[in-house]
Amino acid sequence: IVALRNWNVADNASVPASRRDYELWRDGLSTITDLSAVEVEERSIAVGAGAGQPESVANVTASTFALTRVPALMGRTLSDVDGRADAQDVVVVGYDFWKNKLAGAQDAVGRVIRISGTPVTIVGVMPRGYAFPQRNGIWRPLHLERIPETRPSLSYVFGRLAPGHRREEATAQVAAIGTRAATMFPETH
Repeated sequence: IVALRNWNVADNASVPASRRDYELWRDGLSTITDLSAVEVEERSIAVGAGAGQPESVANVTASTFALTRVPALMGRTLSDVDGRADAQDVVVVGYDFWKNKLAGAQDAVGRVIRISGTPVTIVGVMPRGYAFPQRNGIWRPLHLERIPETRPSLSYVFGRLAPGHRREEATAQVAAIGTRAATMFPETH
């Protein structure tokens, strides 16, 4: 698994990727597969009628689960359909959330919880120890079309080296896309 990021050479610092960056990488890279975008945010999570508690939520493209190659313990992971604008609001929860907040209920898949007041249906429970990308225990579909094209809001972009390619090749291909982006979009790159 490799991480992709933007680098501001003037400030010598990493800059979050935008939807445009992700789409340029997704559409232009042959050396990296299963490109995954992640936006991490704190949200209020409520189970039943209880008050919400702050939790870290990872809004992810469905490819995140293909990237990590870890199947759900119960139910399913997210699919491309879940990321469509007209899709039902769904969520995948982690093992600890399932054990601690849902008492390890065997009927957890199909239950509704609230994320910042919005009802969402649990479609899957991940196995113990799964916390990609950083100790996350709740995953929602990332609706890319809702993110302004140039807003640098993606916390992480990951992918997997394509079979037969080396990291150096992928680095060169990502750099070439970055150089083209700087020429095409000088106001943001």
